Amino acid sequence: GNTPLNYAINYVDSAEGRAIINALLKAGAQPDSANSEGQTPLHGLLQKYFAKKSKNPPAVNLELINLMEKLFTRSQNKNPQDKQGNT
Repeated sequence: GNTPLNYAINYVDSAEGRAIINALLKAGAQPDSANSEGQTPLHGLLQKYFAKKSKNPPAVNLELINLMEKLFTRSQNKNPQDKQGNT
């Protein structure tokens, strides 16, 4: 299953989703926490925007880049791998 932060990443393209993500991080959610597939929230975010299989990725903007930076800098493991070996 997904952690609350992993789940919230699915809604990053809305202002409400970003507010929930920021609230979870402020409350101490761990950006390194992986779901049952070994994916961290940063994996999910990057897949949503940059995976070739993504049909209509939302536009990347400064707010999204700041969120990516926040997840990365707060992560203990800077190069996590999921169960398929993706980093």
